[in-house]
Amino acid sequence: TALQVGAVFPIALATLVSVILVMRWRHAEELSETLTQTEGLAQEVSELDSATYRWIMTGSPESEALWRKRSDKMGEILGEMKTSEPLASVRLTSLRDTWARSGMVFAKLVDIRGAKPAAERFSLSPQEQNLIQDILDQIKNMILDCARLANASQAGAMTSQREVDLAIAAWLGILALVMSAVTLIGGRRLIQRFETVKTGIGAIADGKLDHNLVISGNDELDDMLHLFNRMGRQLKESQD
Repeated sequence: TALQVGAVFPIALATLVSVILVMRWRHAEELSETLTQTEGLAQEVSELDSATYRWIMTGSPESEALWRKRSDKMGEILGEMKTSEPLASVRLTSLRDTWARSGMVFAKLVDIRGAKPAAERFSLSPQEQNLIQDILDQIKNMILDCARLANASQAGAMTSQREVDLAIAAWLGILALVMSAVTLIGGRRLIQRFETVKTGIGAIADGKLDHNLVISGNDELDDMLHLFNRMGRQLKESQD
């Protein structure tokens, strides 16, 4: 039974390694998806920056529509992005907040410019200048947050992989020790029983039919030793 139980350890080890490798694969998949989305997000932020300058220069309905289109696309990407890394999650939250603020500032700028007479729309008031600077600063912050998000995702994935590798090494070490201990103890016990049987066979061969084997356990091998002692008694009774 001990040997059969010992045969389970390699199966358990293979299962454990498979599970851990699947975990690593999922982390790699998540990182790849996050980096792809971050790359697309950075591109949209860059396009939004260009659209902002275009609207400042022209103030046309087309440039306003373009700005909103780029902003909406950013919102879609931000809504789809998910991450399990704590630091990357903080960066993602910061991006969403900055994106929301930029939309409010832009809406305020559009309202201010729309309320002015057509001849005065290209003369910027101090309030408009401050708002324009605010939205440009927010776009710069979004560009920085995109880079920070990518770095945080990579760092988090590397940390997770190191933890998984450490878990693999630890479990492999534990299972190896257990397997070695089971094999060593079972092997020694098996050898001792065979030595006992060998001694009994030698005693019976020498005519000592009343020789009893010492039995110290209660497993399959002990059952065999009981049968051996019974055989010796029956042989002695038959001889008598």
